[in-house]
Amino acid sequence: MFIKKKKTIAIFDIGSSSIGVAIATFSTDPKKTQILPVISLAKRYQLQISEKITFKSFINIIFTAFDKSAEEISRKKIKIDKVVIFLASPFYLSKTNIIKKSGDNILVSDTLIKSLIEAKSQSMIKNQPVLYPDLIGDESYVFENNIMQIKLNDYQTNNPYGKKVKSLSVVNYSALGSKKIATKLKEVIIRRLGRLPVDFHSFTFAAFSVWQEIISSNKRNFMLLDITGEISDVTVVTDDYLVENVSFPRGRNYLIRETAKALKTNNEEALSTLKEYATGNLDEYYKKNLETVLQPIKKEWIKSLSEAFTLIMESVLLPETVYTIGDDVTARIFALWLEEKELAHFSLVNKPLVSHFIDESKWGEYCIDQSHQKTKDSFLGIETLFCQKNL
Repeated sequence: MFIKKKKTIAIFDIGSSSIGVAIATFSTDPKKTQILPVISLAKRYQLQISEKITFKSFINIIFTAFDKSAEEISRKKIKIDKVVIFLASPFYLSKTNIIKKSGDNILVSDTLIKSLIEAKSQSMIKNQPVLYPDLIGDESYVFENNIMQIKLNDYQTNNPYGKKVKSLSVVNYSALGSKKIATKLKEVIIRRLGRLPVDFHSFTFAAFSVWQEIISSNKRNFMLLDITGEISDVTVVTDDYLVENVSFPRGRNYLIRETAKALKTNNEEALSTLKEYATGNLDEYYKKNLETVLQPIKKEWIKSLSEAFTLIMESVLLPETVYTIGDDVTARIFALWLEEKELAHFSLVNKPLVSHFIDESKWGEYCIDQSHQKTKDSFLGIETLFCQKNL
């Protein structure tokens, strides 16, 4: 006989124009049998953020929505064991560092590797200005350090400790955040949910980790395109580790606003039309009309994406496979645009990029979603899987 152990985690997803919240339960047992996590609540709050908003107003809107989402969990009267907060752009800066050490008879230990990473983290803090100069007295701090690869004498290994080598190479992902924002988020958690352990992660690393090891383990090289409210975020994975991450300010909201202007309507009507188009429910006449409207919008977005690709290619070649994830089905439109011939020259074989859209069909079999949401939230789903991996 064995006793299953359960842990319930409150998950928060903080983006540039939405806050997602979920309650997920994870079960473990001594036999190490796979037990799928269960999502009992999943909800997303879309934020009304205008183009001319001030920094102070932006931060106030974010924290008001975060407080509302924490209150949502509090009302459920469920015992929460831990809180995990995932940050999207622009709430952090990240960098992949390749840390090297050479010499005679280097004894590889956990202490040595941690000291090398800590030295690099301190250098990153010193050389990087604070994220938000408008926050008086703010400081930067490294909230996430993840080792993605270790090589001894140029050979990759999963068991490096206790060995003497001439060269050590550690590929480490670091994420830098704001101390003031982290402190304020924790204060909200204490007020709404009590004093609980709180972990911070970047969504970029969570998506890379889940997509690489759970869903796309046969792919060593790929890109992830995160289309959130105000931002498009490009992540490049080569040789099994996250190499580059670049953002540009043309995301879901850009598409909605520009479509609304062209159709001379409001954002809500434009969004409704875009959703009908993305799901193939517009009749042929309106479809052709909308595609004409979308042409200049697509052109500008592809121009921005091309600039991001060009920047990335200064240090790494681009994989041809791209997985797109977004706030809703409108991200399917961006996934289609990725296959345009204007982007073909970024491929090694000079062919259109191979584009895939991430929805529940890609991750749903790995967890049980009982949230009763009509459309499953892929961000919260992927974050739940990341929590499962890191219990």
